[in-house]
Amino acid sequence: MAAPAPLFRARKKKKRLGMTTCHPV
Repeated sequence: MAAPAPLFRARKKKKRLGMTTCHPV
């Protein structure tokens, strides 16, 4: 779905969604 780059930024806003979709760490 979304790439790791956009998720990294969303991780701050949507911590749950970011971790659930993909692990940016």
